[in-house]
Amino acid sequence: MTGDDPIPDRDRLRAASVAHTRRAVQRAAIVTVGFFLAFVAVVFVTVDDMRSRDGALAVLVGLAILAVAALLGLGALRAQARNPALVPSADSGSRAAVELALRTGRTDDARIDALARESAQRTLRRPWQVWGLAFFVLLEGLVTVTQLISRDWWQALFFGVFTAGFAAQTARAVADLRRRRDYLRQRRPVDAADTAA
Repeated sequence: MTGDDPIPDRDRLRAASVAHTRRAVQRAAIVTVGFFLAFVAVVFVTVDDMRSRDGALAVLVGLAILAVAALLGLGALRAQARNPALVPSADSGSRAAVELALRTGRTDDARIDALARESAQRTLRRPWQVWGLAFFVLLEGLVTVTQLISRDWWQALFFGVFTAGFAAQTARAVADLRRRRDYLRQRRPVDAADTAA
């Protein structure tokens, strides 16, 4: 990189991020299989008659959710492999400083600012993640209401917990997008110093 790069260790961070992504793919595959097996076990325990319409609906909805989640996860990991993020592979002090900068909206360190801007731009290029979470909230909410109407309390509780989890994650993702968008609107520390001089 050039001498003007505010992130002098950019190449090292990219290499570490690629290695981290490879490990994340392996962990994601294991977690996905685990979720699938847990879902199948819960459905078989809670659904009285798998040949009934409700049993088939529960299985199909669960499989659809797992399939969409797996596809979104694989897509995100492939994108990460093509263009590795720098912040996750930075040291813990830098990661904390970046999070603080994104939370407060400012930093005086040019390296932290560059890392925070890279992180914010990366997040803003993926609004589909929020839409995917919102889709899951609606889908799980619909299934929960269906189970409540049919008075299947255990299924309603099961899907209600998922609905609440997806709703909380969606709210967190929306707040994160807003915070990052606001950060990018702020002036860079170097720009502010040039203006003051």
